[in-house]
Amino acid sequence: MCTTHSPYFKTITASAAARLPSPNMPPKRPVMLPSVAKKTRKSHTLKVKLDIIHRHERGKKTNSIARHHGLTPSTVSTILKSADSIKKTERDYNTPASNPVDE
Repeated sequence: MCTTHSPYFKTITASAAARLPSPNMPPKRPVMLPSVAKKTRKSHTLKVKLDIIHRHERGKKTNSIARHHGLTPSTVSTILKSADSIKKTERDYNTPASNPVDE
C-alpha cells in the first residue's frame, strides 16, 4: 500500500521536483530588446507586380528582376506564382464598369 508517508512516495516526489525548472532559471527564449525592431511586411503595388510579370515574360531572370526592384528572389517567385490572379485583377480593375463616367 502506497501512502504519503511511505519512503517510495518521498523518492518519487524528490525526483519529480529535481526535474522542475528552478525559479532562478533564465527564460527559454531571449527577450526581444526594444531597440530591435521586428521586420514589417510590405505590400507591393499592382504596377510593380505587373512589371515583374512582364519582365519575366520577356525572358528576364528572377535574380535580375529582384535586383532591379530591390526584392529577394523568393518574393519575385511568389509574385510570379500568382501571376494569373494578378493579371485578372488588372483586367477587372481596368474594365469600363469600374470607372463610371459622370453624365
